[in-house]
Amino acid sequence: LFVGIDAYPGGVAPRPLKGAVSDVAMIKRALAQTRDLRLDRLLLNRSAGGDCRAANAVSTTLINGCATRDAILAALDDRIARAAAGDHVLFYFAGHGALTSTSGPDTQAGQSSMLVAVDSLGSDCTDGILDVELRDRLAAATARGVSVVTIFDACNSGTATRDVRPDSATRGLGAWRRPAAPRPAAAAPAVLPVARDVAYLVHMAAAGDDAIAVELAFPDDRGGTRVHGVFSRALDVALRRGARRSYRAIMADVR
Repeated sequence: LFVGIDAYPGGVAPRPLKGAVSDVAMIKRALAQTRDLRLDRLLLNRSAGGDCRAANAVSTTLINGCATRDAILAALDDRIARAAAGDHVLFYFAGHGALTSTSGPDTQAGQSSMLVAVDSLGSDCTDGILDVELRDRLAAATARGVSVVTIFDACNSGTATRDVRPDSATRGLGAWRRPAAPRPAAAAPAVLPVARDVAYLVHMAAAGDDAIAVELAFPDDRGGTRVHGVFSRALDVALRRGARRSYRAIMADVR
């Protein structure tokens, strides 16, 4: 599942981003070329072609207006449901992240990190995708023997989920002061113990909670520039340095 959002609506949202969709294209190309994955074609030819959603048997891509809260969660649920024991699910997100005021035993100091969907900060202040919501889904996946890798290029993405310069933009909202709207409690999944060599969780993040992620203009292969998240650009380089490397080695290169 690949999600990238540049075109956030105005109003309460910050200025739009410029590199999140480019990041999706870059990471998709890196994975398709180095892992021989037959991903959906959206953005692989450097153009969205007017579409904001595509899917095939291997992947789903949501960008800009198609990347609503419900669509992202539905696509993640679908990918997990399609997976069998021994399979891997990867969820890549580039866009805004935030901290939100919450309450409950699962929060740290009354706050949770969240991914900001395209409709998360509209006039009705709908909440984003909370870290605890993702946790429950990923726990249910690993309980079935499905390994999950999450890669988030967003501010405050250390558990969820760009140093500020005049030519940069940050991918976060800071602390989102309004409490998340209450939602009906979902039935707890039946989580069975799974051997660590059967299924695992890996999380790669551009920034820890209460920290920022930055996007900048980088030279491209056509003599111009293209905006990317600093983290995603480094990840692209690391992924292309050789297949079958450990996650630890990849993240050491990213740092």
